[in-house]
Amino acid sequence: VNEGLNQNTPAGSAAAAMAINAQPVEPPDLVMSNVSTTPDAFDGGSILVHYEVSNLGVGVTYPSSWSDAVWLTLGKDRPDPQRGDIELGSFGHNGALEVGQSYTNDVTVTIPSQLMGQYYITVWTDSTRSVYEAQLDINKNPDAPNDLQGDNFKATPITILETPPADLQ
Repeated sequence: VNEGLNQNTPAGSAAAAMAINAQPVEPPDLVMSNVSTTPDAFDGGSILVHYEVSNLGVGVTYPSSWSDAVWLTLGKDRPDPQRGDIELGSFGHNGALEVGQSYTNDVTVTIPSQLMGQYYITVWTDSTRSVYEAQLDINKNPDAPNDLQGDNFKATPITILETPPADLQ
């Protein structure tokens, strides 16, 4: 089978190999860490969430913009809306991260009303998988060791309390 020619190729024409210069792209690895917030919050109230994202891979991030999502979750593993996890907000990041660089962010999110109990605030960088990256085994998340994207999210516990009724006396 001559796959280089087709019926529209003039007689006597030949296909030729062409050399290309392919350079491998060294992949980054975005890693979430240092997620913190208040240990308790009232339903319907706002909280401040702090987090840090680092590039612990072997290449610069591409593309140079992505979003970090903050979730209220029932577990420390990957957020899952099918089990009742709730995305509280998404926050854009612009700017490439070189190997070893990181950024921190402080964001405010609102806890939904009429929730009570033990939850987690989970921050997930590049949750839409916009950035071409590798997941390096040295950057595993111990809370999700079998999740290939596990190093992109991290959780911290929070207790959601019922907002006390207004004291009208």
